[in-house]
Amino acid sequence: GAEEVATVIVRGSGGFSSFEESKNVLIQLNQKGSFVQLAKPAFHPGDYVKFRVVTLSDSFLPVNDKYHLINVQDPNGTRIMQWLDVVPQHGIIDLSFPLSEEPPLGIYTIDLGADTPAVSFTVSDYVEPKFEVTFVGSSQIFVLDQFLDLQVCAR
Repeated sequence: GAEEVATVIVRGSGGFSSFEESKNVLIQLNQKGSFVQLAKPAFHPGDYVKFRVVTLSDSFLPVNDKYHLINVQDPNGTRIMQWLDVVPQHGIIDLSFPLSEEPPLGIYTIDLGADTPAVSFTVSDYVEPKFEVTFVGSSQIFVLDQFLDLQVCAR
């Protein structure tokens, strides 16, 4: 990819002292970028884990380069799923797998390979509370009304 050398200068002062330091840094342009989109950030035992890998060029165009290995590790570091030589369609890979009914609880990681940071999701027994909220009001509301009678019921 394209690369360029730049100089970074840091200056500071305070009290009776000051400093200045400069360093040359190499800036490299990434030719593509990938990210993982999870169906949700947390899953429960027995759920299907669904995720999508999107790969775009530096011009935001789809890239269909092959991923040689995509794997998922449980909180113990055990590889529980893997896909070999996956080629995106229009820059997108859709993957899913089932969790067992009694998986290790904790943070799981999805690893796409050397050039992309791993992505994590949580598996827990937590059940979100279910509730319902209803609103009952007038069947007609007028622009000139200054107040609105409304009954709210939550359970």
